[in-house]
Amino acid sequence: MREGGVLALLTPRLISESRKTEARWNHPVPGPETVMYRPTASVNGQSPPQAAAQPAVGSSSPPPAGTSPPPQPAVASSPFSTGTSPPLAQSLPAVVPAPKFTAGHSLSSLSRMLIDQDDTLLGDRFLCRGGGLFLIAPSGMGKSTVTIQAAALWSCGEPAFGISPRGPLRILIIQAEDDQGDVIEMSQMIHRLEDRNGNKLSKRHLDMIDNDTRLIHCPDLFRERVFDALRTELTEAIDNGQPWDLIIINPYTSYLARDAKDPDEAAWFLRQNLTPLLIEFDAGTLIVHHTAKTTFQNTDKFKLWDWMYWGAGCAEISNWARAIIAVKPVSDDMTVFKFVAAKRGRRIGDDWQNAFERYYCHCSIPGVIRWDEATAAQIAEVKPRPAQGSLLIRLLLLNKFRYSMRNSCRQSFKKSRLRAT
Repeated sequence: MREGGVLALLTPRLISESRKTEARWNHPVPGPETVMYRPTASVNGQSPPQAAAQPAVGSSSPPPAGTSPPPQPAVASSPFSTGTSPPLAQSLPAVVPAPKFTAGHSLSSLSRMLIDQDDTLLGDRFLCRGGGLFLIAPSGMGKSTVTIQAAALWSCGEPAFGISPRGPLRILIIQAEDDQGDVIEMSQMIHRLEDRNGNKLSKRHLDMIDNDTRLIHCPDLFRERVFDALRTELTEAIDNGQPWDLIIINPYTSYLARDAKDPDEAAWFLRQNLTPLLIEFDAGTLIVHHTAKTTFQNTDKFKLWDWMYWGAGCAEISNWARAIIAVKPVSDDMTVFKFVAAKRGRRIGDDWQNAFERYYCHCSIPGVIRWDEATAAQIAEVKPRPAQGSLLIRLLLLNKFRYSMRNSCRQSFKKSRLRAT
């Protein structure tokens, strides 16, 4: 311990047991939440005079005649400052153990293990417990509708947007943008959704949506406060025997409440706080995020890896995310959209047919807020086609190449005949 150092020991919170959490203290430590440890300073390697004047702890020798006994600490050998309650000083360790890795495995032993499919939440391990999926799109395109539609169908074990869940999921949505009227209007779509066979959702499906989804509007919670509230909610769910499988956060920047371009802030939110929470409570997350300003942004020549970095902010977002889906409007009337499985797209599911993009559109029924699959005619209209002028230029260049090759061969043949004569 350095001279004059200060060590803050925080009492651990009560945490319910989850399937994959480590053993923790079972009872809160009494006393104040934070205790300051101030080690005794030394001068030239010697203890200060007032410390030397005090008798050793447990000593039975009386003080010298004519002197008053020196003040005794509240707890024998206690390193804590005055005012610390004895039960607290006795229960807290004097030294915090150093961080330690968990037991690892050799590559040979890993090769013989079976993959735990229960860890999968979506697709073919497209999203697993402990991981995060980013959904990125411009503002006002219908990202919130995507989350409500997906949550309703995934809670029934039905596919949404070509992505199938491992089974019925319990899904918690926390969102800060849409007011109550908006979410009521969007939620009315559940009576118009269909299962994988094209049938209208049954009463059993609607009961599952009722029991296994919850949307919480909390625009006033962000940074540390949203993580405290989320921990409380996840703990209560486990205590009630109904843990949440998937947490939808909408949107990322509202709860980050800092500059999205700052990698330190992104790491604080995603790695330091969100990841440990997901691992502790055995859940995954879908995070809604906006793009940067799209003025003069031409994505016609985007490669797959370019879509990974389409979200506003720093590269830490793409590095942390286990999966990324980018959404872009591709029709002039802003009703047809391209969904790009930018990261981990090979594992998104069979419905995507090993492709990395699919097309969806806003429902054409008046008054119905819902996403539908785009028709073949809509897809043909918006898919990029080679320009006719470009094709004509290619044909002209090809003909010119053929003509030059033909002339070259003729001249070579004439020269060879002249040499022969």
